[in-house]
Amino acid sequence: MLRIPLVLLFAAWAAAPLACREEEASDAPTAGIPFDRHGHFDAGPFTMTSGAGDTLWFGIEFSDGPYARIVRVRRTRAGIDSLSARIDVRTKAAISSHHEVQTSEGAHTAEVLYGAGYEDQARVTVTTPRGRRVDNLRAPPPYLDPAQLPQTFSALDFARPDTFTFNYVAPFENDALNAQVVIGALEALDLPTGPTPAYPVRLRVSGLEERFWFAAPPGRYRLLRWHDATRGVTWIRAEPPAP
Repeated sequence: MLRIPLVLLFAAWAAAPLACREEEASDAPTAGIPFDRHGHFDAGPFTMTSGAGDTLWFGIEFSDGPYARIVRVRRTRAGIDSLSARIDVRTKAAISSHHEVQTSEGAHTAEVLYGAGYEDQARVTVTTPRGRRVDNLRAPPPYLDPAQLPQTFSALDFARPDTFTFNYVAPFENDALNAQVVIGALEALDLPTGPTPAYPVRLRVSGLEERFWFAAPPGRYRLLRWHDATRGVTWIRAEPPAP
């Protein structure tokens, strides 16, 4: 299978035109989600690796006023999966997203344009080897797109433990699923480099559970570990080598 260098893949997305609405996103889509008032992202770029040797690459491009494009690429022996989301960096609201997943059938892609469908619903276009489907998806606020996670979680307010819910937009399922997030208290995360202070974040959606750990300041809240409890996969941040 063709291997595309991740940096080149990201550059291609960053240069691609956006077929989405350009007006400012409202506060409503993410109201009630406890983001920090400064809202700093773990901008990266950075990578994470699993015990199986798979790689996750993360990046954020700030180049369009109040908007940013969040990118996540997963590279496995089976191929490359990619997700990207255009968001309002002030409200963290999703404007649009692109999802591409490789399966035994071939590539499955989904485009989500928030507010572009009937009565301001999200317009979802899914393309598979079997055909193309365009639907309107009702996603009551607050909602987040999976393509903006977990990077958007790095902008949460970790000052106090909290629990909140939101609608997790799942374009391939053509549904907005109820998700629960629990922000835990500061704990010592055991890493190969030694114990590290980190804040745990637990995500539960549709019977699935994922856990994330974000390094405590100084600096920004950096994603250190991602554990997919349902699939039994753990991703660890690969720090750049010392100069």
